[in-house]
Amino acid sequence: SVATGLLFRHFFSDDGMYCLETTVCPLIERIAADVANSKTDLSKDADYVIKETRKFLTELEQSCALFPLDIREAFRTLQARVAIRFPDTKNALAVVLFLRFLCPTILQPASFGITEEPLSTDVVKVLLPIARLLQCIANETVENKILDSGSTEKVTSFIRDNIETVRGFTMHLTNEHEIAAIKKMMKDPEYRADEKEIALQNIMEYVSGPEFPMPSLEVSSSARTLPALVKKRKVTG
Repeated sequence: SVATGLLFRHFFSDDGMYCLETTVCPLIERIAADVANSKTDLSKDADYVIKETRKFLTELEQSCALFPLDIREAFRTLQARVAIRFPDTKNALAVVLFLRFLCPTILQPASFGITEEPLSTDVVKVLLPIARLLQCIANETVENKILDSGSTEKVTSFIRDNIETVRGFTMHLTNEHEIAAIKKMMKDPEYRADEKEIALQNIMEYVSGPEFPMPSLEVSSSARTLPALVKKRKVTG
């Protein structure tokens, strides 16, 4: 669709690529290292898959400040349109974010310019159940066939427990007050000292609030002024 095409353009801009790389590469590098050092099939280890999926979601929450403003505004617009047409739908943004962007780049990072070379089959084999777990959480559907039948209870419980986590992340990503404060800082660099301090404090209070354990504002400020620093990483494994 046109909307998805526009989001692709934003995500694969310099700032968008930096955001994707920072979000996806730590997971890929961990999995590649663990696969290289493991004597067992980690793709069948439910505890390992759940642990790494949980860690990715935590890192995603902490990376909210790295999402470029144009992406956040695009998601905010999408959220508003969906709310009008489908008022009972609460996961539209999560579906777009995970199924169109995050999960594809996790499984095929080289195709999206995140890594220099394709991942090995063994690494992809472990990333696949992680991506499927993320998709189920985004879709808000409980899938029992991701891992072996003996792990059904663990998997379903993990999915249910993290549906609200992902909803909360998308709410923070599209928070209109934070977006407005960031836009004001970007468009009007000549603040009075007290005015800038108020804007910074407003964002800091939200980012540091109990709902979203987000990173410090320094990360957000630096991310918005980064030049094209995306360096494709060679992932071993």
